[in-house]
Amino acid sequence: MNAHEKRREMPGSATRCEVRLLGPMLARRTDGSIVHPGEWTTAKTADLLRLLALSEGRPIPVERLGDALWPEVDAEHSRASLRTAVAQIRRVLGRECIRREPEGLALHDAW
Repeated sequence: MNAHEKRREMPGSATRCEVRLLGPMLARRTDGSIVHPGEWTTAKTADLLRLLALSEGRPIPVERLGDALWPEVDAEHSRASLRTAVAQIRRVLGRECIRREPEGLALHDAW
């Protein structure tokens, strides 16, 4: 049995989204369906998901995300763009996949 099969057997794994970053990014919804790359409205939305996945569930400060993804715009515009990207990820993967915590944003219940 490979690692992927072991993870799929973990209790509660059916309710977890999946993000794979080796090779082309692959995202899988909690129902098991794979997200088609065209479902991300912008490359920045996919980049946000990558950054959150790399943090392994630890929150990333909103300011740091804004600076990383939209360094050319002011803070107000980067926060607005971040809200739009978060809403898009939630629409595609599910409302509960991203949580706002006091320290910032984090992927929730994902592997």
